[in-house]
Amino acid sequence: MVSNEVPSLAKSIRGCLCVTAGSLPPGMTLATGGTFSGSPTATGVYNFTVTVTDQSGCIGSTAYTLTIDCPINGATLSPFPSLCDGDAPISLTQGSPSGGTYSGTGVSGSSFDPASGTQTITYSLTDVYGCPQSTTGVVTVNPLPTVTLSTLADACSNDADIVLSGGTPAGGVYSGTGVTAGSFNPSAGTQNITYTYTDGNNCSDVAIQTIIVNTSPTVTLSSFTDLCEGSAVLDLTGGSPAGGTYSGTNVSAGQFDPSTIGTTTITYDYTDVNACSGSANSDINVIDCLGLEEGLSISGFSVYPNPTKSMIHIQFVMREVSNIKLSIYSADGKIIFKDFLNNFSGHYQNDVDLAQFEKGIYILELETGFGKTNQRIILE
Repeated sequence: MVSNEVPSLAKSIRGCLCVTAGSLPPGMTLATGGTFSGSPTATGVYNFTVTVTDQSGCIGSTAYTLTIDCPINGATLSPFPSLCDGDAPISLTQGSPSGGTYSGTGVSGSSFDPASGTQTITYSLTDVYGCPQSTTGVVTVNPLPTVTLSTLADACSNDADIVLSGGTPAGGVYSGTGVTAGSFNPSAGTQNITYTYTDGNNCSDVAIQTIIVNTSPTVTLSSFTDLCEGSAVLDLTGGSPAGGTYSGTNVSAGQFDPSTIGTTTITYDYTDVNACSGSANSDINVIDCLGLEEGLSISGFSVYPNPTKSMIHIQFVMREVSNIKLSIYSADGKIIFKDFLNNFSGHYQNDVDLAQFEKGIYILELETGFGKTNQRIILE
C-alpha cells in the first residue's frame, strides 16, 4: 500500500489535479488532494506528468518517475518438526504463501525423507507481481540412540518370575510375551524379549534377545514302608529320575537312620543337564516294634541266640486255646518267615535258619487272639 502527497501541489489546488501524460503503476490512484494511494500490482518504472490549476488560474505541470520493485521476503517457511533417523517421509506444508515448490537433498515433490539426514530445504514461488521468491530452512534429523541388550540367561519352566536387566542406555522398557512390569514369567516358554529406549529427542530404537526356557524335570518319589525304631539304616530308593539326592532328618549319604520314632519327610531333589531342578517328598514312619501287649496268655517266650549268625530258637507256652501267627520281618517291612497255629495251646518251639538273609536287624512278631508281642533279632 502506497500513500504519498504530490510535492508543492496540494496547497494551491483550484481546479483539476490530473495525470496528463504517462500512467500510474497499476493498482495506484492520485486523489484530488494530491495523494498517491493503493497497492501496485506490477513491477516496473512508471513515468507520468501531473497537471494542476491554482487559485489564480495558472496551470502548472510536473513530471514524476515511480519505480515499483519486487517485494522482499515474499516467501516464508514455518519451523520444521524435529525428526529421527528412520522416520517415515513427511509431507512438507511449511511454505507460505501456498503454491510454491520445495527442493533440497531428500526432497521429492512435497515430501522429505529423513533417511538423508539433516538438510537445508528451499521453498520457491512466483508472487502476484511475477517476482521469484524463495527462502530456506533447516530440517533437523536426529540420530537414533544406540540400544543394546545383553544375552539373557536360560531359565527353567518352574523358576520364579525373572527381573529383566542388561538393557542400555538405562531407563528403557522391556516387552514381549510373558513380560509384565519388567519381569518375565518363564511359564510363557521360550520368547523374544524386546528392550526399547527413547532419548531426549523422542527418538527410539530397540534391541532383542531370546530367552530360552527349558522344561523342568518331573520328579517323583515312591512311598516308604514303615520301619522299626533302631532297625538297620535304610538305603533310600524310589526317586525318579535317577541321580538325585535325598535329604531330611536322620538322612546322610542317601541312607535313613530309623533311630527316632515318628514321621520324617524325605525329600528327593533332582537337577538335569540344563540346571533345571525339581523335588518330591514322601513320608517315612518309624514305629516302636518292641512294645509288649497285655493279655497275651503266654509264658516262657524267648528267642535265642540273639544276636545270631544264622539259627534262632523260638519257644513259648500258650496257656489258653488261640489262633497264633508268628512272623519275622526284615527292617524294610518284608515278611521272611511265617507260621500259623490254629486252636493251639501248650508248648511251642521252632528253629529258624536266617543264614540266607543279609546281616542286620529283624523283627519277630507273635500275635494271638489276646494280643501280640515283638522281639528284635540281630543277625550278625
